[in-house]
Amino acid sequence: MARFAAVALVLAGAGAATVYAVLSGDGGGVRAEDTKDGRASAQSANGGIPTDYLGTWETTLDGSGVNARRLTLTQGETGDTVLTMTATGASYRCAFAATLISAGPPVRLGPSTVVSGTDGCEPGESSTLEMVGGKLRRVSDDGKALSYRKSGVTADKKG
Repeated sequence: MARFAAVALVLAGAGAATVYAVLSGDGGGVRAEDTKDGRASAQSANGGIPTDYLGTWETTLDGSGVNARRLTLTQGETGDTVLTMTATGASYRCAFAATLISAGPPVRLGPSTVVSGTDGCEPGESSTLEMVGGKLRRVSDDGKALSYRKSGVTADKKG
C-alpha cells in the first residue's frame, strides 16, 4: 500500500512540474501548439493586443493615394487610447483616436474621437480589428470596412 502511495506522489509531483514548466517557461505561458512556428506572435505574452496587430497601417479609399488613411496601434489596457489615425484628402486632414474595449483577437475599439481637423471631420463608430491574409481589417459597427497593409510593406504583385 505504501508503494502505491509513493508512486502516486511521484506522478503528482511530475504532473505539477510539467504544468509549472509550461506556464512559466520561455513562451510566457503560451504553448508551442498554440502558436505559429512555435512563436507567440499572435498574442502578446501579457494578454494585450496581439503583437501582429501593432504598428502603423495604411490604405486608400479609391486606390489613387489622394484619400489616404493611416492608423497606428500601440499596446495598452482596456480604456487606454491605443489607436491614432489620420485621414487625408485633397482638401482635408483629420486626426482621430480610439480606446481599447477588448484586446481580442479580434481587437475591439470604442468610437473614435476627433483630435484635430477641419469642420468636416466627424467621430466614428466603434469598430473591430482582425487579421485577414496578412492585412488588418477594420469593420465599423455601421458595417463600413477597410483593409490596411502594414506601413513599409509593398503589396504583392500578381500577374
